[in-house]
Amino acid sequence: MLIYLVNLYSTNTNRSFMLYKLKYSMMLVLLGMLVSCQPNSKATNYDLLFERALKNKNDSLIYYAEELTKDSIQWLNLSMKFHEEYYAHFNLDMIRIMDNSHNPAIQKLIGPLHAWKEFEQYQDSSSVVNMLEMLQQSNYWSKTARYSLLMCQKSPYALELLIDQTISNLERKYHQFPKKSNDMIVGYQKSWTTLMLSYANYIKYQNNKSSEILKSAYKYSQEYDNSKFKSNIDQELTLFYKPHYIHEQYQKVILSTGQPAEIINFLTNQTFESPTDQNIELLINYFDSIGSGPFLPYWHKYVNSQFKPLKQSTIEKLSNHEPELLSGDKWVLIDFWGTWCVPCVAEMPELVNFIEEYQAMNNFAFTSIAYDSKEKVQKFLNKKQYSFSVIIDDEKEIINDFNIYEYPSKVLISPENKFYLIPATSLSWKLYVKNYIQSKITI
Repeated sequence: MLIYLVNLYSTNTNRSFMLYKLKYSMMLVLLGMLVSCQPNSKATNYDLLFERALKNKNDSLIYYAEELTKDSIQWLNLSMKFHEEYYAHFNLDMIRIMDNSHNPAIQKLIGPLHAWKEFEQYQDSSSVVNMLEMLQQSNYWSKTARYSLLMCQKSPYALELLIDQTISNLERKYHQFPKKSNDMIVGYQKSWTTLMLSYANYIKYQNNKSSEILKSAYKYSQEYDNSKFKSNIDQELTLFYKPHYIHEQYQKVILSTGQPAEIINFLTNQTFESPTDQNIELLINYFDSIGSGPFLPYWHKYVNSQFKPLKQSTIEKLSNHEPELLSGDKWVLIDFWGTWCVPCVAEMPELVNFIEEYQAMNNFAFTSIAYDSKEKVQKFLNKKQYSFSVIIDDEKEIINDFNIYEYPSKVLISPENKFYLIPATSLSWKLYVKNYIQSKITI
């Protein structure tokens, strides 16, 4: 029931970064609600009692932790908070008490933290050996990679012993994740694993300065940046680097040592993945500096190569509703929405302003597709006095062709009838449209 509710919320929420941070909090709330519905009312207090004991430095927390392991939902709730919001409250004495509990679940959760804290205070080589053993059976909840990398940063001995094993374990886990998933817990675990791979490769790069290792760090940090599941890994961003620092380091190496073709490929890919004004300007300036000809044909050819061809059946469905939509040499933006979708309605004024600016261009068109009833949409448009075009798709005939699972969503179609589903990232969808089209309109 919990996973159903979480995924339902994930499917029908705004795609902006801040609301994805809200969804993680909602998951904790749902866990708390589920815990409170358990038949044993006494058990519902153990999480709160554990938190109070931890903050008061009371060794009774081990009893509460052991009680929490008896209920899978309550234990999951504790595991989610253990290395994040509880992290700052642990001292070494309390960690030792918990690790000596002889409870396998508790030992697995706290073992890597214990090894790191012992090493941080005493530089004990046996803690590094213990960490190496724990890497063999690590999981997301124990955050073994985090504490292993903290050791690697602090000691050349730990770096030599742990870094390759840490990267190997993370890569193995990374390749076990599905490429796409709307499951929130899977999303957070993959995002965390990706961020750790970025840090691990960068820490290794600092030791041997291999550009290939730095490239791996950059690749994973880019993927993390484009992930929508990021809100529960703020602790990592405090303990290690911000991802943009790795981006900057890789960019410096490429721009100073790379060949022109390599630099162009890097800047082009970087700009497509993250089409900020800064990235597009850097690409244009370098492109012009090496005299590679007109930029716009090059850029549109690359962008188009990354888009997917529209199916003929999809073209026919869209043309049946709006015959002129895909005709002519123009870009088409489609907004997928519904009157029931709060974030969709909230962004409408901004969307309408954007459309009005862009429809002044000869090579741009817009339509929207509503997963809703005709009556509700018409009532909404009349009330708000909106006049943009709407295709009603209450049977999802067109929506399913684009694999739309979240609302609102945006699809950009090129003049060659190839499309791109604008990803859910912290970057505004408007930047994707503006800089893929390469218009001169200011957002």
